[in-house]
Amino acid sequence: MPPAHAWLIQSKLPTHPGSKAAKKPLFFLPAADKNQHKRDPDDNHKVICPDGWAATYGNPDATKVTEVSSTDKVSCDEFAYASTYNSGGMPTGMGGMNEVDTGNDCVQAYATRVKQGE
Repeated sequence: MPPAHAWLIQSKLPTHPGSKAAKKPLFFLPAADKNQHKRDPDDNHKVICPDGWAATYGNPDATKVTEVSSTDKVSCDEFAYASTYNSGGMPTGMGGMNEVDTGNDCVQAYATRVKQGE
């Protein structure tokens, strides 16, 4: 997760997830066998970034890094992280703080390359 993306989310969203200045910490969601709801953090990721989401809904200007991997494709990541109660994928009934139905309900940000090699 690029620092600029985390800063954007922390600064501009009204919930300020993970912002020290706003006193809005991230609350860690441990592995399923260690949390009271037996929620696998990967289940949060599957709500926000199901397989193929970025290919279907991602911005066509998002940068692929094909010089590093010829099979590189657009990908999806989230902030607040899937392994937090702050994740949009974490159900409110399980202590989730920002529940959404799908990654389509989230802020969308993407990176573009200024020039080759940067």
